[in-house]
Amino acid sequence: SISVSQYIDVTDNVPPVFDPYIVMQTVECHEIEEYLGVTATDLCSTVTITHEDDTVSGQCLGNIIRTYTATDDCGNSATAQQIIAVIDTNGPVIENPADATVQCDEAPTEMPVVNIYDLCTDVVSSDSSEEIVIIDACTYQIIWYWTATDFCGNVSEATTTITVVDTEDPIFHNVPSDEEYSCEDVYEAPVAPTATDNCTAIVIVIPSVNIVEGNCPNAYDVVYTWTAYDECGNNSEVSVTYHIVDETAPVLSEAPENVTVECDMIPTAPMVTAYDLCDGLVDVDYNEVITGTCDYTITRTWYAVDGCGNDVLHTQIIHVQDTTDPVFTTEVADITVECADEVPSPVAVEAYDNCGEVTITPYVETLESDDCGNAYIRVYYVAVDECGNDAVLEYFITVEDTTDPVLDGCPINMVIGCYDAIPEPAEVTAFDNCGGELMVDYDQYYFGDEPTEGSIADCRLITPARPANNPCGYPVDWAMALFGLPNAHRYYHVEDGNLVRFPDGTIHITADMHNAYNNANGWSVDVWFANELDWNAYSSQAFPTNFKADCGGIGANHEDWLYFVLQAGAGAELTGFGGYTGSTLNLVHAPASKYFQFQLGDGANNYNAADNGFGGWFSYSGLFKVNDIPYGANNGNISGAGDFAFEMECCPDYYIIRQWTATDCSGNTATCSQTITFDSSVEDNSTIVTVPTDEVVDGSLEITVSPNPANSNALFTFKTKENATTTLEVFDAIGKKVADVFMGTVEAGIEYKVNYNVNTLSTGIYLYRLQNGTSVEVGKLIIGK
Repeated sequence: SISVSQYIDVTDNVPPVFDPYIVMQTVECHEIEEYLGVTATDLCSTVTITHEDDTVSGQCLGNIIRTYTATDDCGNSATAQQIIAVIDTNGPVIENPADATVQCDEAPTEMPVVNIYDLCTDVVSSDSSEEIVIIDACTYQIIWYWTATDFCGNVSEATTTITVVDTEDPIFHNVPSDEEYSCEDVYEAPVAPTATDNCTAIVIVIPSVNIVEGNCPNAYDVVYTWTAYDECGNNSEVSVTYHIVDETAPVLSEAPENVTVECDMIPTAPMVTAYDLCDGLVDVDYNEVITGTCDYTITRTWYAVDGCGNDVLHTQIIHVQDTTDPVFTTEVADITVECADEVPSPVAVEAYDNCGEVTITPYVETLESDDCGNAYIRVYYVAVDECGNDAVLEYFITVEDTTDPVLDGCPINMVIGCYDAIPEPAEVTAFDNCGGELMVDYDQYYFGDEPTEGSIADCRLITPARPANNPCGYPVDWAMALFGLPNAHRYYHVEDGNLVRFPDGTIHITADMHNAYNNANGWSVDVWFANELDWNAYSSQAFPTNFKADCGGIGANHEDWLYFVLQAGAGAELTGFGGYTGSTLNLVHAPASKYFQFQLGDGANNYNAADNGFGGWFSYSGLFKVNDIPYGANNGNISGAGDFAFEMECCPDYYIIRQWTATDCSGNTATCSQTITFDSSVEDNSTIVTVPTDEVVDGSLEITVSPNPANSNALFTFKTKENATTTLEVFDAIGKKVADVFMGTVEAGIEYKVNYNVNTLSTGIYLYRLQNGTSVEVGKLIIGK
């Protein structure tokens, strides 16, 4: 036989093939999948797909260029690319607390700190605010607002509402207990209990009395009820019952008492009747027995019994005895003192009796008192002779603290230089004539434009005037120049601009720059500068450095200047308005080598000899439109060099009033205040100009406002101790004056009333300020609608 064999050599050298439709994908940054719809096939074996990612710039988070490699079991491979646009459309997560309703004594006193985070990027900014909404006299809401923005500009908002209510009833204290009385007893109504409330200071207690009949006319219950209402209408009730019973014998009318008389003064036996509370008139048996002959005794008895067996026996013994009361010979008078430790011991008094010795016993009884030591005290003496006759002498001591506390360490008014540090508040202490040292409440108020929080200088920007010799030949005065543009769009003056300097070595400039030739067009400027250095540090850099003073600056001052680097931001530093609307320019520091930096100091603006100047170079690039038409041949895309050159006015445009107040336990109050103002004529860091002490008047003003809170009209009532020009002004929460309520010369000691319509003001908390001569009084005005 013949056999034949064939060998077939199978070789795989064909790479896998990708799906021809690899789609560009757009995904959220936190939802990127491993493979986004990409598949590959091979003629012979399975395929393994791997990938590598490259990130390229793009809007917000950029794009990912993903390169896929498909490899079969024999090592053949193919590649394909896919563009993945990474987006972020979700705002930050704000973990704010849930809405809640709380009692008024549990209301939060400050806004909580919440956790804010983003799923993809950093939270670049967040803000919070608080609003008080008055619902009615007993309910208000605290509303907290939070906003947060992530790196991609997504914004989240959250709101929490805390509703503050008063729904708790008042609580009674010192409630009397039930009592039982016989029908003939004379009793007093129980002492009314007191009531307090968890929220309101005023609790009204309304009493009522109800009679509940019993089994007979003289057996019944007297029910005393008190109902307490707080200012929000919550109420509670307690009752006390007096049980009246009939266990009383008849009562004899005109039944004479034992007497001692002379022998010719024996009284005639009266016609005595008997009356029972339950049975009415009953019969009376009378009997008389005489014992003795001279110093004798007459015993008279009257006897009566009612239908219930209750009987009464009255005996009168008439004998000779002393019946005259002692007589006091010492006069006393009422006493008034300020403090409890000033109450004197009872004074020594004397009395005499017509028959014998007298015993005098003093008693001290506190009729009224409070927790502050004020009291109304009765001091009385009982004089008793040997026969038991007595007399009473009394006087009263009033303890009433009417003296105001005394403040120690009250500062005087101050005028300081524009750049001087505001001094720390004085340590003011208070002493009271009855209680020693007291707590002193301190308040500080700003009036005018308050400084930016955390700043060390808050300066108004001014367009500098060209120097007389105009060494650089500028055609107009300017504060910003864009030198790459023609003359019509090159020069700008500043309106409403500020430079704020911070302790961390940064400067923030915001301003509206108007075209020097067309005031309707211009740029909104928002630029940050950082890396503050003095000349020693700046000139010691590893790279060459210098200063600019060729166009009118004062180069001789360069060692006293401070130097800063312009910070390029994520957005445009120049935003057009008017005819430039739609224009945006980005700024970077120039020169890039930082050979020159932005200069701050006297004559530092490289323009003129301004006492307080700021200036430097920058490069700009971006989109420039004029009347919505792209400017130039490059579809509005421009670039060039520019300058800032400013003068600055840095004297604060506000003043400070500090007020110290001490109140003793009895409500007596002492107040002093200090006014701190700034004056450019005062040399910085040198002598502080003070107002003479005799110009400071403590407690010379009296002012009240009602109602407070007010919803339509507020009545101010004030009185001064000085004939002087007087003003009454209202300021909002940031110190901006919103109303002039009164202005004129007043007469000391005269009460003035001024009615002010608050309808033009929004709901909120305001300050009122009364100034009479050099005396100032500040208080709060609450407006609720």
